[in-house]
Amino acid sequence: AYRMKQNDQNKNDKMEIIQKVRSMWAVVMEMLTSLKNEKEVVDSVLDDCVGQCILDGTDVVFSVPQLLAHRVQRDIHQICTGNIYEAEKLNFLTVIQLLNEALRTLRDE
Repeated sequence: AYRMKQNDQNKNDKMEIIQKVRSMWAVVMEMLTSLKNEKEVVDSVLDDCVGQCILDGTDVVFSVPQLLAHRVQRDIHQICTGNIYEAEKLNFLTVIQLLNEALRTLRDE
């Protein structure tokens, strides 16, 4: 009788473990399906943007107005930390510094 009870307990334990594994597997499959859908959405957005969303500044032509160029040349060490183009790419930090100086110039006038 003791062996039968032990056997039944082992079967119940196995069934519980199997049920837990099935439940975990269902959660994993649900997550994978969800991630697959999200990946498809991201892929479609990226496919539409190929070649359109390059932010390296290689094709940007930047010209500085004469008034701003004169003011910047006068105080170059206080205003800008670098060249507008470095290694044939736009230096965004310098562009932002120039834009800030342009705004200061407008404010002062």
